[in-house]
Amino acid sequence: MVFSTHISISFLCAVISLHLGVNFKVKRIQAQMHKKLDMLIGHIKPDVENRWLSFYSRLVAHHAA
Repeated sequence: MVFSTHISISFLCAVISLHLGVNFKVKRIQAQMHKKLDMLIGHIKPDVENRWLSFYSRLVAHHAA
């Protein structure tokens, strides 16, 4: 009885540690994906804003002329 209880406890510990390990790995992968996405947005956003600003300034200059 004690032996089977010990086996089930160690099995439970193994399952929990495996689950936590997988969970940690998934969170790390998600964090890396978020970082890449942020970098991508960081590259795209200024480009779009610069285009919009140059378009707007040309529009204003055209109307002022």
